[in-house]
Amino acid sequence: MYIVVDVAAELPVTLTMEVGSRNDCAAFEPLIEEFDKRYDTDNIQAALADAGFDSQGNREFTQEKLDCPLLTAINPRRSAPLKAIRDEIKELFKNHGDEIDSPYDALERLPQEQLSEYGIEVGSVEETYIFQAIKERMHRHLRAGVERVFSRLKSFTGLDRVRARKENNVETHVVLSAVALVATSLTTKRQGRPGLVRSPSRLI
Repeated sequence: MYIVVDVAAELPVTLTMEVGSRNDCAAFEPLIEEFDKRYDTDNIQAALADAGFDSQGNREFTQEKLDCPLLTAINPRRSAPLKAIRDEIKELFKNHGDEIDSPYDALERLPQEQLSEYGIEVGSVEETYIFQAIKERMHRHLRAGVERVFSRLKSFTGLDRVRARKENNVETHVVLSAVALVATSLTTKRQGRPGLVRSPSRLI
């Protein structure tokens, strides 16, 4: 199961079902196409995703379809230099996270001669890639909203205990679970208690 989540509302907005053996990157384009088909995407500032979706193809596809950057964590399996840079960025934010207000602040703390040691030149595609990786690190806290959505789907709608075996039945359970969260959100808003969207069982 792959889900697009509105992190501001903490609600699922699009989902697709795939077999467990399918590569994350291969499932990315159908998910984004489904999202683009259903929603007005003009005001999207960025799409956040984990390292499983880290590929240049996905970045280009997102820019083309949604007209916004795709910010993913660096997949260390892509190359040794990028793995080294990922570790540098992780250490940088661990030690100086409170002092970094923009990607440029972070880049200033990654000296150009240090980037050259990893085979990365100023103005190269790799440097742009690092810039995007820094932006992802700065906004990673927003992905916690995705984790909370998954947690509610499991605890409130029983998605962690699916007993169906047929693919269509499993898909029905997943879709109804997402609909239940959206309906719960509408109910909390109508009752003037939007905070309960994070504790849906308290509505019952």
